[in-house]
Amino acid sequence: MSAIPERGGGFKIGIIPADGIRVFAKPFYCINFAHSVNTAHSASMNKFLLGWGLIFISALLDSYAAFMVKTQFNKMGAINFSSFSAFFDYLFTFFSSPLLVSALIAFVCAPGIWFIALNKIDLSVGYPILVAFHLLFVLFFGVFFLHELMTLKKCIGAVLVLASLYFFYSK
Repeated sequence: MSAIPERGGGFKIGIIPADGIRVFAKPFYCINFAHSVNTAHSASMNKFLLGWGLIFISALLDSYAAFMVKTQFNKMGAINFSSFSAFFDYLFTFFSSPLLVSALIAFVCAPGIWFIALNKIDLSVGYPILVAFHLLFVLFFGVFFLHELMTLKKCIGAVLVLASLYFFYSK
């Protein structure tokens, strides 16, 4: 048995019988095959991480923005509609918060990140994933930072949302 180098990095595996006639099997490209498998796996992993990762970041930024707006509303109380002056004073105070400015920046960046994620994932999969992440993040912020009540129905809903993420990802 002998191995003869083949163009492209593979080898021809052959048998040399006693009479000297060479009978070769089909070429087997072990190096190229392994490289193509690793490249295909790497590309699909990058597509997965970029698609889901960007959707995760987009949902997190958008949920953070909503959380910060709600926090600011809780801190300031109800909007005063008694006069234009009172209303604009309320808005000025509302928008002068540095955390609210960070929320506005996050709110502006989130759709851009979402649009980039759409380049890596189908809309019919990506949008439900975005909504599911939103639901989970808002629930997390509400319960742990705003001290909202966590009910059995919310727990069941969160489990169903997580299950839906599994079904959207599985083929």
